[in-house]
Amino acid sequence: MHAKAIMVVDDDKDIVRAVRLGLENTGSQAHDFTDPILALQHVEQGCRQCEVLVSGVMNEKYSSGSPT
Repeated sequence: MHAKAIMVVDDDKDIVRAVRLGLENTGSQAHDFTDPILALQHVEQGCRQCEVLVSGVMNEKYSSGSPT
């Protein structure tokens, strides 16, 4: 049985890295993405380890909201 993992998705690579490192420091496994499409493809291709998703609320590239 594989260890469970947390998926981190945000368009800011520094935030993704900081969250991933923080999770790994607690002994958790993390899958990190700065592109939500790649994250979705990862899940669709069979990532069964991920049981939690941490995602940025606003992603200027894929959000319907206007960048500020």
